[in-house]
Amino acid sequence: MRLCSVIQLQGASPLSPPELLQIQASQEKEQKEDVGQTLKKLEDLMGWALEKIPELQRIVGDWWEQPGQATLAGELCQGLTLPQWQLRWAQAQGALQPPYK
Repeated sequence: MRLCSVIQLQGASPLSPPELLQIQASQEKEQKEDVGQTLKKLEDLMGWALEKIPELQRIVGDWWEQPGQATLAGELCQGLTLPQWQLRWAQAQGALQPPYK
């Protein structure tokens, strides 16, 4: 219970200094316990996050290394997919090369 709430409950009768000190000590103890519990939860969450880092690095690495045709296979550009554009590019390159003698 907060100090101002206790004072309001007491009404007109004033609290003695030892009573006020006891109330304050009780509140500080409660706050320390709350902060301790919050820090423990945060520590647990940070531990969990640190354990996930290698998995996230692997996932991002796999995604980063994927070839374009796997990541863009369904995307269309001017009505063609990436593999179709790659085929056109290869055919155009072949058509532009001089014949072998």
